[in-house]
Amino acid sequence: MTAPNEDGWVHVTRNYGYPGKIEKDHLDANFSYFVCKDIRFQSNLMCFGEEEFKRRGAKYFLMIGEDMKEFCDVKENRPVYDWIQYPTGMLDNLTDHARINAKRLVIREFTYKDSGIPIDHVLTEDVLEMIRIFMKRQKREPESYTENLAELEQKWKNEDSNFTRSISTEEFKMIMNEFEIDKSQIVIAPDVQSYISTLRTLYNGFGPITTYNRDGNLIMTTHQAVFNIFQSTVFGYNWHELKKNPYTQKKLDEFYKFFMKVTKKYWDMEEGLLVTLSHVEKDIKNLKNHKIFVKKWAKKIRLYPYENSKYSDEISLKHLFTDYVNIGVSCMRNASDYDGNGIPVHLARAYILFAHMGIFFPVESIEQKIIMVDGMLTVMNFQSRKENRKMFLKLIYDKAGKADSEIPPESDFKESDKKSGKESDEKSDEDKNEEELADTDVSPSNEEKTSDMNDEALTTSEAAESTDSTNETNSNCCSQTDHSAVCLVVPNNFDPATAVAKNQTFKLGFTCCGVAKLIPFTAPLPKPKVIAHPVLLSDRCNQCYENLGKLKTAEENLKNSENKAKLYEKQAIKIEELEKEMEILKTKRKNADKHRMKAKEKLDEAVNLATKNEKRAMEANGLEDKLKIKNAKLVEYKKEIEELKMTINSQPDLAQKVIMLEERHKNQELVARELRKSNKEFKSQNADLKKQLESQGEKIAHEQKQFANKYRKMQDEMAGNRKISDELATQNLTLVKENDQLKHSLVSEKVASEEKSDINARLLNEKTQLHQKIKDLERQLQKSN
Repeated sequence: MTAPNEDGWVHVTRNYGYPGKIEKDHLDANFSYFVCKDIRFQSNLMCFGEEEFKRRGAKYFLMIGEDMKEFCDVKENRPVYDWIQYPTGMLDNLTDHARINAKRLVIREFTYKDSGIPIDHVLTEDVLEMIRIFMKRQKREPESYTENLAELEQKWKNEDSNFTRSISTEEFKMIMNEFEIDKSQIVIAPDVQSYISTLRTLYNGFGPITTYNRDGNLIMTTHQAVFNIFQSTVFGYNWHELKKNPYTQKKLDEFYKFFMKVTKKYWDMEEGLLVTLSHVEKDIKNLKNHKIFVKKWAKKIRLYPYENSKYSDEISLKHLFTDYVNIGVSCMRNASDYDGNGIPVHLARAYILFAHMGIFFPVESIEQKIIMVDGMLTVMNFQSRKENRKMFLKLIYDKAGKADSEIPPESDFKESDKKSGKESDEKSDEDKNEEELADTDVSPSNEEKTSDMNDEALTTSEAAESTDSTNETNSNCCSQTDHSAVCLVVPNNFDPATAVAKNQTFKLGFTCCGVAKLIPFTAPLPKPKVIAHPVLLSDRCNQCYENLGKLKTAEENLKNSENKAKLYEKQAIKIEELEKEMEILKTKRKNADKHRMKAKEKLDEAVNLATKNEKRAMEANGLEDKLKIKNAKLVEYKKEIEELKMTINSQPDLAQKVIMLEERHKNQELVARELRKSNKEFKSQNADLKKQLESQGEKIAHEQKQFANKYRKMQDEMAGNRKISDELATQNLTLVKENDQLKHSLVSEKVASEEKSDINARLLNEKTQLHQKIKDLERQLQKSN
């Protein structure tokens, strides 16, 4: 048993750096338990399996394996923990489990948010069930806790089944203290599913961090939901190319509005709520059905296959910068300058995702970007999350044109609860050191100038423009391979003494990969004082002519741009109309092709039927009269045709058409007759088949009922046989005891009366008969089994 903490709670924490460098073996689906300090924590879902769990209507909870040994069936010659077979009666829910197992209970906690210091939560459903269990265990009167419990239920009530509420672990401890619950009987342990999904997301760089609610459905936090939707729908598409054309820009704006409409519930959701994975997948499917994907305006771009690399490995910066070029982000350096240098895979993934955010979201949507950054931190290493979050927030505010002082402190983005005293002390010490580093100037002689320039931090695009103008900074690159911390890169020939002597100042700029640069900056010269002097009339005229010329050129440029814009709009409208017409024509063409194919099939069928009908008609005796009449009509038709041929000698095409029409008319009449006959035959056949199917279905149902009745009778006979065998066994034991008593009495008395001998003979006969009956019953049981 683990020792309680200073506050009296038994809180089992798990090192999220475990197992070091994550391998695929750690992400196995069977890895649904963990051992911490010789305590095995596992879920009831692991014992049942998902199908059986859903079928039984069980409720998810954690339990301790060592406390369950006395209730389990032990099998020998099995490995450790494989010989345990839990009784299913105590696995349906935590209440049934606590009624049988009077020992300690486990409440699971999961990481709600991790931006350097993890914030842990527990589900309110588990808290309410835990309170009810311990109130009954401690034999409290219902009047003492029903009101408080009802208030909590009303406070945590959820109308939508797709959402689940959670509270912080610290708030859970306070509530348990208010109800005066025994702390030693509760173990707070990390959730198994949350831990495995955390490792899986870090390893693959994709997928949300999930846990199970009480119904066994996977749930996730709101920032994880938004980030998962962003990764599934926005990441990896050519949004920068759509912005170049006004027509596709309009389509992109429509998709952005639709994206914000679908995800609005996640942006506005209150703290502590979790959403089911199935609900998020529906939103992803809804977004994927947008016409920007259906009509393939948005196309996939080629990126480096990060999924084939381990998250802890390093890749060349060339791959990162080629991805920047494919995305459409201007980078600070050329890829050729970084030969031999690398960057961790998890940081490269994060930088590419952050670049997609900058392209897709507008500059002013700061809150949405911050929520996305909180979700994006899950693909980064645990040790680098805190520093990278600060760096990403600084880039967001710099891009929006806001000063560093407007960045809210880290506590505004976290919950009101705090971690233990050690963590808060470490956090405050790190913040103080960072503030001291930030307050130091590069050149002490120009304090005012450097402070002004530090307030005007550069974004990635501004840093690219400024570094192109300076050759010294372009020739040098950062020597560190781990860019998780903010590092300063200075030229090789940088000398602080000469910089101070020259009163030289520097700018602090951030690259697209998160590296800070010191860029030489020369302050602008003071404006010269203008002394009033007389201006000649000729000078004024020349200036006026120059200004008029500039105005005319500007007006012409404006008109040209307006005309171009109008032309673009007209072209866009025409393109839309043409696309609609093309779609209509395509549908008409498809319908026409279908009709042609159907007509060809009908003609072929008609020809086949006509040939068959002609043979049958020649063989039938009853059709001779009809044939004579038809022959007479044909003679008349031939005469009419010959007359028509005489009139249409100059038009041979029309004569051929008339002949073809006559043949078609004959064939159609024959086809119609045969179709009527075949239709009647098919109807009769279908009626017979339906009757046969109905009779067969009734027979099958009757046989199933008979089989069920027979099976029930067999089960009843089996139960009766078992009862008879038990009774016979008991009678046999009683007879053996009586026989022993009779033997002892015969030895002691040494007098055998005739009546007693008859009784013994009868008993022996009955015994043999009973043995035979037992053997017969055993044979019958074997046959029935």
